[in-house]
Amino acid sequence: MHDQEQGGSGGSDEQASSDGYELEPTPAPTPDADGSGSASTGEDRRCQSCGAPMPEDDSVMVCPSCGYDIVTNRVVDPRTAEPASAEPVNEADSTDDPELEPLATAGNPMPWLIAAGVLAIIVTFTILAGWTSFFPRVDGRFLDAEGKPVLDAPRVAARFGVLVRYLVGSGVLIATGVVALRITSRIERLRPSDLAMGASRLALVVAAASLCRLISLDSAWLQMMMHLIGGAVVVVGGTMLALGRRDRVAIVLLVSWALVMLLVVPVARLVSWSLPLF
Repeated sequence: MHDQEQGGSGGSDEQASSDGYELEPTPAPTPDADGSGSASTGEDRRCQSCGAPMPEDDSVMVCPSCGYDIVTNRVVDPRTAEPASAEPVNEADSTDDPELEPLATAGNPMPWLIAAGVLAIIVTFTILAGWTSFFPRVDGRFLDAEGKPVLDAPRVAARFGVLVRYLVGSGVLIATGVVALRITSRIERLRPSDLAMGASRLALVVAAASLCRLISLDSAWLQMMMHLIGGAVVVVGGTMLALGRRDRVAIVLLVSWALVMLLVVPVARLVSWSLPLF
């Protein structure tokens, strides 16, 4: 019986070879990259790092799940197929990511600068005209060269001195506001967008707040308090309106602005006090 079966199978082999077909031997399993020697076919390819299924295309050597490169044994970005950088991400650069929410809406800074310039010109003319609220006075009289309140109008030199202080002070306020914008963008993880646009909006806020200096009262103390309160209200409300923020970001910006000013103003006064020594 066995001889018949063997003879039958041998006959079939001879018949297959006589028809021109040759039986191919079973291919030996190829070793994997890790040397385990297990077979790896395109239908069941697995990532050696995370075990996720690999694409059936044998030319794809990067895992789409974790980015592991079979050839180089390195983790790369599967979207760009470039080696991932091992260096830490700089937080200062991450705030410039276009995918982040901008701190302020974009726009053309020119209208804001024109409006700020018009208000600054108004204040400049009032200072040069000798507006009483900008100059120290006693009983309606201004100080002369000896510091005595005997003049009916402020001196010309005093007017130009107040004008220079107004322009320098406004520039310092705008510069510290830009620094506060940068600090806020880092704290709140926002994109600072165009700082020139933010500076132009803050310039309008500062120029509008300076209009409170036009309030003139008989009491010097009451006049000073009105200037401070009015200017603070204009700065707070104007900043929220100009930047379109009425949330926690606006509070962080205003607090940062105030802290930077508290740091800059004493240093500026110290420098101005020490200048005569040189």
